[in-house]
Formats: sequence, structure tokens, C-alpha cells
Amino acid sequence: MEPLFATAYRELERATATPGLVVIHGPRGVGKTTLLRLFEANEAAGERRVPLVLLDASTIDEVLVTRARTEAIVITSRSRPRQAGLRRIALGAFPVPEPGSSLEELATHPTVLWFWRQAVSDPAEAPARTDLRLTAEIVQRLEGVPELLARAAERAARIGLAAVRQLLAAPFAIDSWYDERPTPLDPQGYRVSVRDRLLALPES
Repeated sequence: MEPLFATAYRELERATATPGLVVIHGPRGVGKTTLLRLFEANEAAGERRVPLVLLDASTIDEVLVTRARTEAIVITSRSRPRQAGLRRIALGAFPVPEPGSSLEELATHPTVLWFWRQAVSDPAEAPARTDLRLTAEIVQRLEGVPELLARAAERAARIGLAAVRQLLAAPFAIDSWYDERPTPLDPQGYRVSVRDRLLALPES
């Protein structure tokens, strides 16, 4: 279990232990589908006393409400649903290291370590001092948005951390995505324009 999803995963386990309608909500790119797939894979290997149904549904209707009387139904939503009687699990950006963090702090930071494991061929390999700094800068540049971090890690596995960091500093990267300056922040505190667009880095 990835530590960054561990808390939400435990919430989902508790929420689906009895019949009811569970909504995983949060902006695009924060890992709703990833959490759902992880949960589905693990649940398939075990036994449940309550039937579990995972749906790609954008609206909550009477059919879902009726089914939720006997089944644990999980759906995802970008907005926080307001209906009464729902079990809500909120997802947001991963934690980002503070500017000026020490190497010791970076070496234990959950998001830095998560990105490092995704970006290298041997996840058990300990990152060097330079790699820790580069990884932290990438995480900070992408503001902890899981979808963007995952895409950047895939690219880093092919072209290296330094190359990805350089690409993110270029005008065609994140800066060119801001529709206005300053970009308005959403209630969870990170830029809407970054969250709503995919990371379009060159292949090489």
C-alpha cells in the first residue's frame, strides 16, 4: 500500500463495510481512479460480507440510492456532493516539501520518496543528494498533483530527473499553462489551470 493513499484507503474500507453510497470526490488528477482501482484489486482477492459495486457515475439518482440499501456502492466525483446520507472521502494534492527543506527532511518526505520510486528502475536504490534535490524541485513545480507527478515520473524513467526538471523550467512547460496572473486558487489551495491540463513534455 502506498503511504500517500493509506489514509484514504482505510477510510474507504470503513465506508464500504456496510451497505451505503460512498463518494470519492476531488479535482481532476488527485488519484480518485487510482484509489478505486487499488481498492478493487485488493478486494477481489478477499471475501466480503457486503456486496461491493464500483461505478463510473456522475450523478446520484434514485436507482443508486435504492441499490445502496443492500450494497456498498462507490462512485467518484470532481465536486463535493451535497446530498444527505452519503459517505464522503475527499482527495487532494499530495504534500509538497517546504522550500529550503534539509536533505534529511527530503529523505523521509512521502511525496519525494513516492516520486523517486516511480522514476527509477530500482525502487530500493537510495537517492543521492542531487537526486533528492531534483525530485523535490519537480514535486514542488507540479504542486503535488498526483496525475502530473505520475506522468513526470514516467518521463523521468526514460530521460532522467535532471532532464525533466529542465523541461519543467522551460516556457512550454507549466508556466505556459497559466491563463492569467495570478492564477486563482481553488478551495484546496492549488492552481486550477495546472490541475485541469495534462503534462505535455516532449518525448526526448
